[in-house]
Amino acid sequence: MSSVFLSYRRDDGSGYAGRLYDRLAQRLGRQRVFMDIDNIEPGEDFVEVIDTKLAGCRVMLVVVGPRWLAAADAQGRRRIDLPNDFHRLEIEGGLKHGVRVIPVLVGGAAMPDEHSLPETLQPFARRNASDISDKRFDFDVARLIDAVSKALEPDAPAGAPIQHFLRTNRNTLLIIVAVWLALLALAAIALWPWSG
Repeated sequence: MSSVFLSYRRDDGSGYAGRLYDRLAQRLGRQRVFMDIDNIEPGEDFVEVIDTKLAGCRVMLVVVGPRWLAAADAQGRRRIDLPNDFHRLEIEGGLKHGVRVIPVLVGGAAMPDEHSLPETLQPFARRNASDISDKRFDFDVARLIDAVSKALEPDAPAGAPIQHFLRTNRNTLLIIVAVWLALLALAAIALWPWSG
């Protein structure tokens, strides 16, 4: 079951989405990240798969590029205004399922104004966004993935708290082990003259 759903427009943020997917998959594992290109099999119903995946997700990342709001179809209509636009359906589904929806601003994009969105998407404009700059890409992505990981913690499997403790307290544990080894070495040295 996926924990993170990555939503984007191919003509506006696919490069960023691909890089973000790679980082998320590296940190969380590929099975926990859903991105349509990699996870929808040929012949599957796109809308059904999206709805099923969203129902099992805790976090949705929506990549918003500079042309996100203005993207238009062949007739010149804004795609975000079309009720059957897949990207719109994904965001509506995330909001409907109570998923934590995080806008990810890339390429210098700004958050859309609430009044520039269809009514069903207006709650999206009130979500706190994460900005990913080209100059600070590694830093910004690491910070975003930390926030995603934190949002996933309540849903973690039973063994995860121990793994989390070990991961976050590694230096303390190393010091404790080093002190114990030093004490054992001192005890061995102190007892050595009496052992023979």
